[in-house]
Amino acid sequence: MIVGQPPQAHEREDRTWRYFVVSFLSVLLGGIAVVYLFVLLVDPYAVIPFSLPIERPLVSISQRHMYPLIVRSRLFDSLVVGTSTSRLLDPELLDKKFGYRFANLAIDSATAWEQTMVLDYFRRKAGPPKAIIVGLDAAWCDQNADRARVTFRGFPDWLYDDKPWNDYFNLFNSGTLEIAGRLVGYHWGLYPERVRRDGYEVVYVDVVDRERRHGVSNYGMWDRLWIGILDLAGVWWLIRRKRRVPQVTEVESDAR
Repeated sequence: MIVGQPPQAHEREDRTWRYFVVSFLSVLLGGIAVVYLFVLLVDPYAVIPFSLPIERPLVSISQRHMYPLIVRSRLFDSLVVGTSTSRLLDPELLDKKFGYRFANLAIDSATAWEQTMVLDYFRRKAGPPKAIIVGLDAAWCDQNADRARVTFRGFPDWLYDDKPWNDYFNLFNSGTLEIAGRLVGYHWGLYPERVRRDGYEVVYVDVVDRERRHGVSNYGMWDRLWIGILDLAGVWWLIRRKRRVPQVTEVESDAR
């Protein structure tokens, strides 16, 4: 004989599952809403009109995301565009040389299209520049420059357009949440400013050495290791056999 559960037990089990599902969805949606509100209020890119009125330094080295913040500050009337080879141009030195207020907006591995986007955005938001320095390199000579517009790093074109409504959707991502957390950490004294306000940052470019065509390298790992050990043993032997220099002391005599 099969004995089933009473109806009251089924009802209690159904209520338990409904309570679990409702609680889980409430916590999940509530957490998402809190995180989204945090990003909107901190607003590391200064694109939301009701965000907190706080100082927004450049706490990220994501140049493609942070440069619109420099342009919208309207502190500069001239700019530098290019790739990483132009990153070493110090705007403060350019200001003294030309008498303008330069911002270095060069982007690592920037394509020609990305550089024109920065130029056009500066013209629209800060006005016609008084001076432009363009670092011409291979990016401007690429035959596929009109098609290969973006690198694997991507390009946040929503930060460079004039559509404020799409900012609300594009701000909700893990990258913006991380930068917002860094901005809060900066105001609490826990995180430093990563890039100067004019976009200048000292960068290190890896040097690509040419391959050896002739000869054999004498600086391998193991052969130099054993030679170094023998050298240390020889130095130790020389130290052990060094001649001891007698210590000279002055002796006062009682004779008068």
